[in-house]
Amino acid sequence: MNHQWVLKSRPHDEVSDTCFEWRQTSIPTPGPGEALVRVAWLAIEPTQRTWLNPHATYIRPVELGEVMRGAGVGQVIASRSERLAVGDWVTGMTGWQEYALAGDAGLFGFNKVPDGIDPRAMLNLYGASGLTAWIGGDRRGPRGPR
Repeated sequence: MNHQWVLKSRPHDEVSDTCFEWRQTSIPTPGPGEALVRVAWLAIEPTQRTWLNPHATYIRPVELGEVMRGAGVGQVIASRSERLAVGDWVTGMTGWQEYALAGDAGLFGFNKVPDGIDPRAMLNLYGASGLTAWIGGDRRGPRGPR
């Protein structure tokens, strides 16, 4: 069984557990060029709140009844992809679910976790929040621009 958190209702102010529904579905089967990933960790990032609004920002909103969008890290357990082998640790937009299909298409494709990197670091230090801190932070330091 695949366990998923789906968007049940849009929050008016604060997000609460009543906005989501726990759903059980069958585990997906990978098609050509896809791999099945068992999700081990999920990222909880500030941008996810904007995805719950009914209007698009830089990306379309999560629709009612849809698996909550979010980055995750997991291990490939079945593959029909030349790029992703069984046993590979990968990161990508898994959504809030136990099993996800990893494909190669689009901006939010899946990528292998580099050798020597703790897979969990892909959701913080090397993930969207870490990148935002690096790019959006003030890196001038006490001596001005570097």
